[in-house]
Amino acid sequence: MWDVASIIAAVLTTVSFVPQALKAVQGNTKSVSLWMFIIFAIGVVCWSIYAISNGLIALAFSNSIATVLAGIILTFKIKNIRKGIDV
Repeated sequence: MWDVASIIAAVLTTVSFVPQALKAVQGNTKSVSLWMFIIFAIGVVCWSIYAISNGLIALAFSNSIATVLAGIILTFKIKNIRKGIDV
């Protein structure tokens, strides 16, 4: 039962960042908080390390994907800041 709940939670929390990543890829990063995603990225990297070291597959997988999504969002946010598009 708890394994199913953890998988559902992992999928939902990970998928929740997909719309933001899609907006970022399309060039719309004005509503994205740079510091929030920096802190979030550090957090999910730490969770990934913890999960991998403890053999927690669902947690490791979801946080690894969240790390990639946060990286995409941060990349486009920083790129737009440098271009002067996003202040």
